[in-house]
Formats: sequence, structure tokens, C-alpha cells
Amino acid sequence: MLQRRSSLIAAGSGGGLALGALCWLAFARGAPAAERMDALQERIDGLRAPASASQTAFDAANLSAAPIFALTTGPGAVSDPVLALQGIAKAGGRASALLTIDGKPPEWLSEGQTRDGVTLQEVRAASVLVDTVTGTKEVALGQKTGTPPASSAPGAPAAGAPGSAGPPAGYRLPPAPANAPGG
Repeated sequence: MLQRRSSLIAAGSGGGLALGALCWLAFARGAPAAERMDALQERIDGLRAPASASQTAFDAANLSAAPIFALTTGPGAVSDPVLALQGIAKAGGRASALLTIDGKPPEWLSEGQTRDGVTLQEVRAASVLVDTVTGTKEVALGQKTGTPPASSAPGAPAAGAPGSAGPPAGYRLPPAPANAPGG
């Protein structure tokens, strides 16, 4: 029984090889298909956008100038930019967003463009993804993110500094005790 199977397997593989060769010869040795594939490849190459030098160039000066970790508290801290998404435009495979950055007049930004330390990464249906000094944020249409820079009067302590009126920024007070009056 085993010998019959081996002879059938050998005959089947030889027969399959012969059938494949006949099909290849019958269909002009693949020439028409190759020509169609070449024409298709030329069309695809024509659709690709050429890479700009600014996208591919390595800029060591800009890389070393940007901090790896942004200080968010203490002296020399960076503030989170105040962002407001005013509008979105999508046409012809391009997408732009009308952004207000730190209260300045709104400007149109295309995907990948940077203004005042804010890079527009992605434009979605009703929101955008932006990269700021403090990280990536999603801003919805009509939403305002970030906190406006504190307007400090001369001689007034900064928020969270010793002698200021309230607790430091980001500090949550503990809940009141269960037996506290008025609770």
C-alpha cells in the first residue's frame, strides 16, 4: 500500500510540473501579464509624492536644541500652550485645521506643519491630534485646552509658591472628614 502511494505522489508531482509548463507555454510565456504589471508599476510610481529634503534630512542642531523632558514646574518651567480648534478642512487628500495658539489670531496648519512649538499630527473628523512641548493632545472642535499663562503682578507670588493664596497647581485636597459640620 505504501509503495502505491509513493508512486502516485511521484507521478502526481511530475504531472503537476508538466501541466504548469504547458499553461506557461499556452499563455505566451507570461509576456502580456508582465507588460500589464510594468504599466501598472509606472502609474504607481507617478502617484508617489517625492520626499522633500526637509523630511529626510537629519538636523543635529535642532535635535540637540530640544529638551528631552520638559520642565512643567519650578523655575524655567514651560507652560502648556492654550489651543482652540476653530475649524477643519479636508479636500483632495489634504487636511488642515484652523488653530488658535496662546490667544493669537487663528492660523491654518496642514498636517505636519509646526507653529509656536505646536505640530499638527493628524486631522480627524471633529478633532485634531497635536504635539506640544508637554506631549500629544487631542483637541476637539470648539474646545480650548491648556491653561492661560498666569498674569502675575509685580511682587505677587506665583501660584503654588510659598505665600500664595492656594495650594500648588495639580494638588488635590483630601476629602472632608465624615463628621465635619455641613457635610
